[in-house]
Amino acid sequence: FSQSTYYIFITLFKLPFFIIYSLELTLSQELFSKEIVMGYSIGQVAEKCGISTYTLRYYDKEGLLPFVKKTPSGLRDFSDQDIELLRIIECLKGTGMQIKDIRQYIVWLMQGDSTLQERLDMFERQKERLEMQMRQLMDFMDKINFKIDFYKDAVAHGDMNVYARNPELAERKKKLFSCD
Repeated sequence: FSQSTYYIFITLFKLPFFIIYSLELTLSQELFSKEIVMGYSIGQVAEKCGISTYTLRYYDKEGLLPFVKKTPSGLRDFSDQDIELLRIIECLKGTGMQIKDIRQYIVWLMQGDSTLQERLDMFERQKERLEMQMRQLMDFMDKINFKIDFYKDAVAHGDMNVYARNPELAERKKKLFSCD
């Protein structure tokens, strides 16, 4: 505290100097004995992470944010670690994982080291699903690219006789669109 702060405490609260000094000493010890954790409001987290406050409240209602502390007045108080977990939740959601499965992950996470294998298995299953989706997307991309090449040729020549002019496209069509 500065000298003017002491004066304000002594004047406003009629506290003796030694009580103010004792208060300062106690606060200093608490601040330096614990790791200082930055707290963020729901609005700050929404802005920082690009997630709406509505979505954050929904996550909380669905049991995805049980680790977030609340202030005495009931407001959510997010830490940097909470934000990291929120980013994992967003990642899992982005991969198509269902809310109930994300909730299970959070439960396992809060249970500690005894659930490490379950969490590993969950991430490996999700990776397999993603790899399958990526293969499907690449297949779709090949078909889209084929259609782009087809229509570029058609537009360049002003007609749909593309396969007669371009046997390579006819062969690509057979590979991409046959059920064999």
